Amino acid sequence: MKNIDHTRGLIFSQPILLALAKKGLTREAAYSIVQDSAMKVWQSEGLHFKDIISANEDVKRLLTEDEIEDCFDLQHSMRHVDYLFERAGM
Repeated sequence: MKNIDHTRGLIFSQPILLALAKKGLTREAAYSIVQDSAMKVWQSEGLHFKDIISANEDVKRLLTEDEIEDCFDLQHSMRHVDYLFERAGM
């Protein structure tokens, strides 16, 4: 968790990108929002990607708070971990 927290939420950029595209944004427009938000994280001393995304007016028009929360759900990203370890013989 320490390593995940070190990214300040940037590991969740792909789920946000995909959610925005599913709502009708072009991939380029969704990428622009995600990239701009990610740059704000890197250029700041403590901002978290989730906070920046949640405050973005374009995002708020397209995604509900619950949909944004779902994009930041680590369990969704980890759902196949046991299967992958099993396949690797671990």
